[in-house]
Amino acid sequence: MANLPFTNVRKINENQITRAAQFLRAEFGFRHTASYFRGKTRFRDQLHKDTAMSSLESEQMVDALETRGWLQFWPSQPIRLEAGLWTLGAA
Repeated sequence: MANLPFTNVRKINENQITRAAQFLRAEFGFRHTASYFRGKTRFRDQLHKDTAMSSLESEQMVDALETRGWLQFWPSQPIRLEAGLWTLGAA
């Protein structure tokens, strides 16, 4: 189990973002097909499993990855979140 130095989830830095993205790419690759909510849940659960982060910290990290452009969701139909493609990469 890897350990991301994570003392304050409000102060997520770029190094933590990069390492979290690396963990997710190792598991899912650069693309992952899933609905919006299923994808976010899978990413959170994987970070929680692979790192020393709590479930809450993992969820906040996934939110930070999405907010900063490292995770992007592309719905298969406009304005629908039931199916689509997640991309994992650098912002």
